[in-house]
Amino acid sequence: AFPKSNQLSDTNLRSHLGRAHKFTDFLYPSQRPTKQLPEEETLSVSGQNKKALDTAAIQVILEDSHAFNTFRKSGMQKFLSLATPGYRDPDRKTVVKRLKSMYKE
Repeated sequence: AFPKSNQLSDTNLRSHLGRAHKFTDFLYPSQRPTKQLPEEETLSVSGQNKKALDTAAIQVILEDSHAFNTFRKSGMQKFLSLATPGYRDPDRKTVVKRLKSMYKE
């Protein structure tokens, strides 16, 4: 009835203890929440500039045959945070929606 899982894995238990019971010491480093900057220190990109950057990112995905999550990878995130502070790459759903509209044109 239940899907097969690794009987030796404790990841789900650790995740549950960390999130539901706030025992963050049990979480693996990859499960720990990242620290967010306070809102006043968070930089943002203007709407028009974000749209232009998103379009350029989608062009990179199309022209160079990259995966939709290329801009979500840690190395690319570090580069983007230095190159354009405050820019957050387009969500996968945004990319799909834009690709559909570009294809129709």
